[in-house]
Amino acid sequence: MQIGSKSNTYLKQIQSRAKMHEYHVAEKDYVQIEEKAQWIIISAIDIICEFAEEIIESEANIQMDWKKYMVKLRFAMRFFDSFSKSELAGGNVEYFELLGSAIYYLGGRNGSSKVMADNISDDLDLECSSIDKTLLAILRMDKEYEYEGTNELLIEIVAELKRSLNYGDQFNYKNLKKFREEVYLYGSNREVIFSDILIAVIYLKLYNSAYCLLPLYTGVEKKIWKDILNRNTLVKELWAAQKELGENDIFRGKSATIQMPTGSGKTKSIALIIESAFLMQRTTEVMIVTPFRSLCREITDELSNAFSYTENISVTAISDILQEDYIGVLERYEMPIYNIYVLTPEKLSFMIRQSNDVMKNVGLIIFDEGHLFDDLHRGMQYELLVSLIKNQLGEYVQTILISAVLPNAYEINEWLTESEGSIVKNNAIVTTEKTISFAEEKNNTIYLHFVDSENPEVEDFYVPRVITPQELETSKREKRKVFPDLKKSNDVSIALALKLCMNGGTAIFIGNKLSSKSIVNRILDIERRGINIESFKLDADKKEVENISELIGVNIGRDTIFYEAAKKGVFVHHGDMPIGIRASVEYAMQKGLIRFIICTSTLAQGVNLPIRYLIISSAYQGGNRIKTRDFQNLIGRAGRAGMYTEGTIIISETDVYKWRKSYSLGTKKWKWDGYKELISGESMEECSSVLLDWIRKQEKELGEQEFREWFEQNYKNKKFEKESCQIIEALESFLLFYLIEDKYIEVQEKIYQVITKTLAYSLADKEEQQKLIQMVDILGNYLMQIIETPEKRYRYSKSLLGVQKEIEIENWVKEHIENLIISMSSEEIFDIIFPLLMKEESKIAERCKNYDDLKEIGHEWIKGRSYQEILQITKVENMEIYNTKSRKYVEYTIQEIISFCDNFLSYQCTLVMAAVLENTMYLKDDKKLKNFRNSCVMGFQIIVLLCYMN
Repeated sequence: MQIGSKSNTYLKQIQSRAKMHEYHVAEKDYVQIEEKAQWIIISAIDIICEFAEEIIESEANIQMDWKKYMVKLRFAMRFFDSFSKSELAGGNVEYFELLGSAIYYLGGRNGSSKVMADNISDDLDLECSSIDKTLLAILRMDKEYEYEGTNELLIEIVAELKRSLNYGDQFNYKNLKKFREEVYLYGSNREVIFSDILIAVIYLKLYNSAYCLLPLYTGVEKKIWKDILNRNTLVKELWAAQKELGENDIFRGKSATIQMPTGSGKTKSIALIIESAFLMQRTTEVMIVTPFRSLCREITDELSNAFSYTENISVTAISDILQEDYIGVLERYEMPIYNIYVLTPEKLSFMIRQSNDVMKNVGLIIFDEGHLFDDLHRGMQYELLVSLIKNQLGEYVQTILISAVLPNAYEINEWLTESEGSIVKNNAIVTTEKTISFAEEKNNTIYLHFVDSENPEVEDFYVPRVITPQELETSKREKRKVFPDLKKSNDVSIALALKLCMNGGTAIFIGNKLSSKSIVNRILDIERRGINIESFKLDADKKEVENISELIGVNIGRDTIFYEAAKKGVFVHHGDMPIGIRASVEYAMQKGLIRFIICTSTLAQGVNLPIRYLIISSAYQGGNRIKTRDFQNLIGRAGRAGMYTEGTIIISETDVYKWRKSYSLGTKKWKWDGYKELISGESMEECSSVLLDWIRKQEKELGEQEFREWFEQNYKNKKFEKESCQIIEALESFLLFYLIEDKYIEVQEKIYQVITKTLAYSLADKEEQQKLIQMVDILGNYLMQIIETPEKRYRYSKSLLGVQKEIEIENWVKEHIENLIISMSSEEIFDIIFPLLMKEESKIAERCKNYDDLKEIGHEWIKGRSYQEILQITKVENMEIYNTKSRKYVEYTIQEIISFCDNFLSYQCTLVMAAVLENTMYLKDDKKLKNFRNSCVMGFQIIVLLCYMN
């Protein structure tokens, strides 16, 4: 049957009613729906029956034309989900929930199917001979279910199905046909409907079974897979994204560029790729490269669980501190047989430059978050690392790049695999429904307008009177105040969060870190003025709230707003929060132990948090609009599969929606147009290269010869600004690795081989390619001149620093080497090296009144003092820092202490410390060096521990 416009109109009315109930709108304010709207029940049931019959007739054959059903399936999914939540179903809610769970499963949304199935009572009885209970048990993946009816065929079917799905045994399909014939002859209409759905679900369960598909996708014998899958640590049923990988030969070892939607089971897919590689004996070592510490932790934990069935496979997260802490890990000769290493691009670059042997046993390498090659901070190192590895790896090494947002996947694949690999990109894969709404002020209340995510100009439905302002308690001198102020997006965001967090995980996205403080202050203020904020922690785990609050109190201070807010269930997550606190908040949110966070774009950086509602207070970060790519990645976090059937994104700026149809000058229609671009994703930025972007920004009108002269003059005279210097220094460090001969001409061809493997070269036009080659020639020749010997160039290449910084560090080490090698502790080394560290760029160092104050702060941090204890020491000792706003010296803030210790000492300074260690070990051959090295390594380890403990 076809879905007409009238049916869609009725569906929107039912969705609106469901949302009114979900958003706790007063019943008197409900929008009336037409009586005929409920007629689409018949249409929705007809769709599920028609599709079930198609599956049965084709026996879930892969050749079946699934796509032709997608529009109708989505209609039925939306209907059953909304209708069961709308209070329109009366006493038949479980009937519609079961149909909803079934249509979600048949339509490939396994997670949503299980969510709806888990909502249904164990005492389900729809009067159809326990067919309904059997269907529910299968949708819930209940391994212990026993059929309680009298139908002998169904008893046998259930028993066989359990053995097949749980242990990979053979299934007798003939019994399904017999059962269907029997029900059609003697069953009621309801029994006929549910028997067809049951049989269709069984067909798909068996077809999607890992026991069935993995031998097919890998060529590995079923009995081998059976033995592993029976250990119950790997997935036993493949979702749509995993089947897509299998059908593109990824499990057979084919390299690929993969755009995998958020929530589609990325880490589970990675586990299957790795297991397939091990079983097919294609490798014993795997590298997973991911740009963020948080992602390293998350992937390591999930893979450790996946491979916990055997001691032969080890999963190791290698710290991102630039020291040789990995040597013992890489040099194990006995157990385990197979090794998986998870690490950052910077760490792998460092490791390769210490030894070419690092990659010798790697037969599979996976690059995660592969859209970040144009990220200003990480992109350059990431791109150069991939280029270096491409030049080293053999043709039989499987290379995988994964990203949730990669619009130019074909170009990236051409670069990564030289078009030999597969491109896995299926935008039709949807794990959970995403709804997008705009808040609008109307009649002193907030309406939410839900729009079509593909065409935001089309309004699907609205929800009225979601929020109405309340009077705040005021002092006698204060004017009347209300909450929320409907013109302020932060107020509207808080009010929405208060209302919705009892329904599920809720996050307020803010454009910058400072806004988090404003929102926290406002939440505490409205509570003091009589607003009840208990809902923030009502459904949170009280013990977990207490534990994180205590962690914040010890480290940041019990007199801070963040401690006070945490006790009330309000948590903040951004880059300036201590890593240990961020990790604790992430864990609690992942486990459903807390319900509410305020976060910046750190949410989009891969951390998989179960958020049902994402409230966006502004799409601007530091005056610039968020990238479409980052916005799409961000909203992909809403509605985690397996926890919710839907993720909702709410734009809380109340002046956006009303300007959407205004064409007058001076209006704010530009805001609407901006959000429309972000939501539709049509203008999503392609993944580019930091290096190529830089070339394109420089003197575009210059020809090749003029560009060469311009670059050479600016480079040798050191006239480039900070951003340019960062890019050039990364390129210098990269080139030094190859400058191992006496003359540049002797290595030029090899360098060209590597440079032509960069993403920059691959995406560039011919003129831009030539400019890149010219830059490389100028840098290469210059480096050969100022660094006299191949040995020294190789030594310099071991760090990730630019050549001028390396020369400066070497000269400094020569001057201080005697003091360094007699040092007996990491504290003594810190004292000696501190003046060198202060030459690194640091906003805190620029504003401090006295460098000795920062040295003292560093000492206390190394001793393991909490940030709060360090702050108190700065106050006792009258340490001050310049405040650029007040233009005078003031006391340190806790944020400045965290920034100096976490961001400066533990991140920026590790490059310098590694270079000092390398130069000292080279310049002095003495027994005392052992003590020095141990002290340095101990210092590195302290830094690692402090990063995660504080």
